[in-house]
Amino acid sequence: MSSVALSLKHIDRDYEQGGRVLSVLKHLNLEVRSGEVVALVGPSGSGKSTLLQIAGLLDTPNSGEVTVQKELMTGANEAKRTMARGKYIGFVYQFHHLLPEFSAIENVMMPQLITGVASGAARTKAAGLLTEMGLRERLNHRPAALSGGEQQRVAIARALANDPAVLLADEPTGNLDAMTADSVFELLKHMAKEKKIAMLVATHNLDLAHRMDRITQLENGALK
Repeated sequence: MSSVALSLKHIDRDYEQGGRVLSVLKHLNLEVRSGEVVALVGPSGSGKSTLLQIAGLLDTPNSGEVTVQKELMTGANEAKRTMARGKYIGFVYQFHHLLPEFSAIENVMMPQLITGVASGAARTKAAGLLTEMGLRERLNHRPAALSGGEQQRVAIARALANDPAVLLADEPTGNLDAMTADSVFELLKHMAKEKKIAMLVATHNLDLAHRMDRITQLENGALK
């Protein structure tokens, strides 16, 4: 059995709003194993984005433990959290957030350069990932010259650039037409399986959710 890449234990997250405490996540537990693709579903406002932010070390719970690749991140300072994000975690969002002034290959090189990879090695890795994404002929195109599906494939390649153990996706096909969404999702799922990445996907698309390994439903701050 594959190892647990992401573990959330007894997670509570509260916010103060208008002088009262709003409990978003309540004693939540979740594990995602390497190579497993898990759907996270729930109504708008149920806390899916909050859960992903905590899993991605972008937010801290009020209580509970977050472990990524067996490294306990509870109580870690921002420097350690930033280092862990770069080392272990990739993000894919509904909107691609590509840097418009850079080409596809430069966008995929960027996260590697930030972590200290040499330019030549970063370019080679980026070209390989984009080729796997079917974008061999589009390496030097800027985002404005790419279709929506191509832009999202570049965003996926960027998320994979540092060989993450965990991939967190928030409505990764929500901004695409049905046919493009289907092809992008299948590519994303294939890459996660091939590279043994633990993937957690927040989505409202139940058709996509049922094509993942399992579905977790967030309701009233807890998973069902």
